[in-house]
Amino acid sequence: MRYELENVKEILRKAAASANLYHEHISHVRRTCKPEVILKETEAFALPLKEAMVKAKAEVREQMTLMATTIKKRSMLDPKNYNKEVVDLVRTMKPDAEELEAIAEQFKGNDTMIRFFRKHNEENDLRANLPLCGADRVKIAELMRGDLEYVLDLAGEPTSATNRYGNAQLQHFAENFETVFADRISAIGDFNE
Repeated sequence: MRYELENVKEILRKAAASANLYHEHISHVRRTCKPEVILKETEAFALPLKEAMVKAKAEVREQMTLMATTIKKRSMLDPKNYNKEVVDLVRTMKPDAEELEAIAEQFKGNDTMIRFFRKHNEENDLRANLPLCGADRVKIAELMRGDLEYVLDLAGEPTSATNRYGNAQLQHFAENFETVFADRISAIGDFNE
């Protein structure tokens, strides 16, 4: 997954550079041109910005979809990972939330068993804090993609008042990608895979 996240980071850097270029041009136009020329010049620079943000958004969507597909492949149910003795023990023992958490922690990385523990948790309303499974990681990747697309949309609207906010946020995301998404990256899985 490192490959996809590195690509997303690079896409954000390029989008941030395009946004910076737009703001530099507009700042120059506002300082040097007459008011009647400013609108025309702003519209001329707006089109490349919009195109750059639309392209970046499509590229981010593609990379995050690749990552979600990889997560789904890795988290497919596998009958070899099903431990019938533990399942029977959990069903007969009826552990409380803490006990279920302790048992589930031993099967961290085994999506087949984690899904069983989650189902048992829900059926018995235990509210245990169980390890993440593949479906959870896919949801986290989709949330991350949604945040990135939202910022690219904001930065890609040059005539909107939110553009400056979107541009600043895009710059922040591009410069501090690992920090901004640290919790999501660690929840998705080992960054070095």
